[in-house]
Amino acid sequence: IGAATASMLSRGTVRLSREELAAAFEKLQASWSVGGSAQGVTVRLETTRANLPAAMALAEEVLRTPRFDAGEFEQMKTAWVSGIESSRTDPQALVMQRLGLHANRYPKGDVRYVSTFEEGLADIASLKLDDLRAFHRGYYGASQAVVTAVGDFDAPMLAAQLQKSFGGWTSPAAYARVPMPTYDVAPQLFRIEVKDKQNAVVAGR
Repeated sequence: IGAATASMLSRGTVRLSREELAAAFEKLQASWSVGGSAQGVTVRLETTRANLPAAMALAEEVLRTPRFDAGEFEQMKTAWVSGIESSRTDPQALVMQRLGLHANRYPKGDVRYVSTFEEGLADIASLKLDDLRAFHRGYYGASQAVVTAVGDFDAPMLAAQLQKSFGGWTSPAAYARVPMPTYDVAPQLFRIEVKDKQNAVVAGR
């Protein structure tokens, strides 16, 4: 749900459709991306000094008032399903999944759990748009936000704008870092043969 919620942020806001939002950023000469998971969301924004305030205002809109359009939601799910189906016969994807499954020590439902392709498809099929809305409403906020700015910009102006845009946007749920401890994994050699694929992939972890 966390990754799906973050993916929907770039697909329009309450005020702007997906196409209108993309055009607004383009008009500001801004390149941008947004992504995330159950553990957090990241926005990357690059633009000119003069356009930074307006681009930041758009980024605020993206984070705080996503549209969650039903049509865009179905398009996202279809794209994800296509990606997984393609991965079923992709040597690199098969190798990386097998390594992940071998090293997985967490139960299904844990955000660190490694899913099979079949489980991924089932998870996508079970996604509901209302679940994404609820996740955004229940977990999004700037209580633990970290901002990094590099380049030509007005630092006092940026700080003031960040405070105005996000200073009062508190996360309803308390943030808790998900630990990622190191642990020993028994060595094992896997050989995966993919029909009609001539390329070879060797990977280790």
